[in-house]
Amino acid sequence: MRCLLTEVMKYLVQPGVRVRSEAFGLLFYNTADTKLTFVKCGTSIQLSFGDGGVTQLVFSFDDEVATNKASNLLNRLAKKGLIVEAGTCIQQ
Repeated sequence: MRCLLTEVMKYLVQPGVRVRSEAFGLLFYNTADTKLTFVKCGTSIQLSFGDGGVTQLVFSFDDEVATNKASNLLNRLAKKGLIVEAGTCIQQ
């Protein structure tokens, strides 16, 4: 049996930002400026809830095209101040 290793990027949702899953992807609400951000990502970016109610975004990728698209999207969200990179890990 073969094991596929997948790199997983994790991002934390900033304090004061709320996010929820929708049919199209994710909906962010920034309580500081009351702006909504709609992210059309389908199910490629998942929400995960950690200790202390911290919301994480987790994106698993195994091909270069999907990696580049998600990386660009996550960088734009980080520039808007909605998320911050928490690191990467390798999963089997």
